[in-house]
Formats: sequence, C-alpha cells, structure tokens
Amino acid sequence: MRRISVLLALSLIFLNVPVLAATVHPIWGPSTSGNSSSSPRSLPSGSVWQQSSSGESKEGILKERVCTRLYRRFADDSALLERVNERLQKRFGFTCTQDDATGGRPGTQLPSERVEGPAELRLARDAFNPVNDFVPRGASRVPMLRVVFSASCLQDVTMDDITVRDAGAGVPSDLSAVWMSVDGERVSRSRPLNRDKSVQLRFRRPFTIPACKSATIEFFAAVSPTALSYARHTLSIAAPEDIAGDAEVTGEFPITGERMSISASNTGKIEVSYLPIEFEPRVDGSDHEVIGRIRLSVDMVEDQTLHAIQFRNAGGTSEDGDVLGLFVRSTQGHARFTDVAPRLALDQMFVRFDPPLPLEKGETVDLDVVANIVTGTGTTLKVALEEPIDLYAVGSFYGYGRNGQLYGSEVTIIGEPKPLRIRGLSF
Repeated sequence: MRRISVLLALSLIFLNVPVLAATVHPIWGPSTSGNSSSSPRSLPSGSVWQQSSSGESKEGILKERVCTRLYRRFADDSALLERVNERLQKRFGFTCTQDDATGGRPGTQLPSERVEGPAELRLARDAFNPVNDFVPRGASRVPMLRVVFSASCLQDVTMDDITVRDAGAGVPSDLSAVWMSVDGERVSRSRPLNRDKSVQLRFRRPFTIPACKSATIEFFAAVSPTALSYARHTLSIAAPEDIAGDAEVTGEFPITGERMSISASNTGKIEVSYLPIEFEPRVDGSDHEVIGRIRLSVDMVEDQTLHAIQFRNAGGTSEDGDVLGLFVRSTQGHARFTDVAPRLALDQMFVRFDPPLPLEKGETVDLDVVANIVTGTGTTLKVALEEPIDLYAVGSFYGYGRNGQLYGSEVTIIGEPKPLRIRGLSF
C-alpha cells in the first residue's frame, strides 16, 4: 500500500512538468524545459523593463515636459512655434511636435491651458520696521511703519490710495501730518489724522508694481510741537479694503508698526527762506543755470545734519524734460553738495546730500539749485519746498533714537520764491 502511494505521487509530479514549463515569468518571460533558471535571458520585446528604459528615460521625460508646456501655451501660434523650435534645435538638438507633447500615445489630448485667477497684491510687514521709541515733539520725519507690497506674476498691479489708522492711545492732533515715501521720496501729500484717527493717503500718480516684483512703502509722521507728552501712537493697515487698487489684496491683517511715544523735549528748528535770483535762467545747454536759491538758518538748540531735500516746481509752467541734471551747490564757492537728479519729473526733484551736510547751531547757509535747461523758452520755473517735511535734517542730540533710527528736526518755511521766466539764446 505504501509502495502504491509513492508511485502515485511520482506520477503526479511528472504530469505537472509541462504545465510548469509553459508558465510565463513576469520579468524573465516565457520559460522552456531544458533551460537552467540560473542562466540570464535576453529581454523580449515589449517587456516591462524594456519599455521603462526607452520611453520612460530621463531625457524622454524632460523632452515631453518641455514640449507639453510649449504646445499648451503656443498651440494657436504656428509661427511662434516654428521660431521656438529653431532655437531648441540650435541649443539642445531637438524640436517639439504634437506627438512629443502627448508622449507618442495616440488619442491623448493636450492638457487645457491653466486658467489663472485674478491678479493678487500681497502685503507683509517689513522685517526692518522701526522699533518702539520716544520721539521729540516737533520732529518732522518719524518712521512709523514699513510694508512690503508684492504683485503676483499674472500682471502689474496699480494702487491709487491707502488708508492707515492710528491704533495708539494718543489724540489725533499729536500728529500734524502723515504721508507715504518710497526710497526716501515722498509720493503722497501729507494729511492730518481725522477724528476717527484714520487718514486716506493718495498717491500723486497711480503707483504701479510690476508683475512678480515687490516694493517697500514707508509711512512717516510729523509730530506737533505742542503734542502731549508720553502719548502713544501706532500706525497700521487694518484690512484689505484699505487698499484701493486693481487687484485682490491678501495678507495677515492688521499690519501694525511699532509704538512711538512722544517725549517731553522739543527738537531743534531750521528756518527756510527764499533768496532772489539776479539773472533768469537761459536755454544754453550748460549745467550751471540757477533755478532756485534758499537760505537755511539753524537755531541754538542743537547742531543739524542735512540729509535730503525734495523740491517742486510749484506753479511753474515748464514741462517734464525741460530741465535736466539738477543738483544743489553752495552759493559761495560753488561746491556741489548733492547727487544729480536726472530731471524735473512730474514737477518734482529729490536730491540726497552725499555726504550729509553738517550745520552748526546758529549757522546760516545759502544754497543754489542748479540745472541744465534744454528747452522751454518762455515758460516759468518756481522751485520751492512744497511742505516743511520736504527738508530732512537730523539734530545732533534729539534726532537719534534706538538702533540708529533718525528723526527729522522741525522746519518752518518763510515766504515763497518769485517765478523765473526761461529765456532763449537770442534774448
């Protein structure tokens, strides 16, 4: 009986051998009897690994990705596709076809072009915001808030005005003016706070941020000479609705600056007056035509250091491009004190003193505004400081705060200049 069972088992094994020989291995392919399983086999055509090594290679994947994006964006412009293919052939040695974009798979449709959302303007608090500090009364240029405005990559973003609010515990009359500045240049008119401690600041011209770019806008305040001591003020942008522009506004609101407290001391003062000009400027192509003359008088409180001045052709009829290469020099000795402004753009001129000009207390200094007048015969120029905050001078004692923060001294303007008529060469 035992012998019969052994014979039966052997017969079953031999009967199953043909079935095992006919099986197909998922990697090595069909196996045949008489071949050792240890000997390697050549890959049959159409196997899984052969397809991966050819169609799924790194170069093929990159080419398919490039061609897919190319046809997705420029499928409707055959001329542009041809020019791009020429550049691809010269630089990378291949061109893109419809089959390359679909990976050679028949019936595959190109992905539809991605539908972009609306343009977006994102606001963020700048990392270099001013720190909380005590500022003197009468300070004409106190940094309150720095905000970074970033435009999405879809299109340029344009803003018309921004509303800021005072979240501090002081009264609105403590701050005599609030304004916006970009790279030190004032880009809006200064405005006092309303009774609800808000103020709408409008750009002189619509402020445009290019796509995929960012711009930093600074918000400054001027402190009243009669402000309450130890009052606290903090400027902030409360909500997206406070930005008037042509894009959706996002950010972590409210965006708030540091607390600025008012001290009991008063900063030094600078008095600005206008001096007469003997000869009217001419159109002669030179760079020494005097178009403005001012006198700065420093009081006896502290020394001053002059950093920048912003002039404006207030009431003049000359146009953009008539006056080029503007700078400030001394009336005596004709030493140039500032960098050169390219032109009187939008009736404005902003110059920095390089290096800053030191002024001793009790000193009086006369300065000339010099330019090259290239055209505009018969038009007029009236170069003046539009507002007292346009002269930025730092006192030697009260003008320095924490971490190197600078506060402008109090400025007063006396009178206004006389308009100058531009003469031609024949006059």
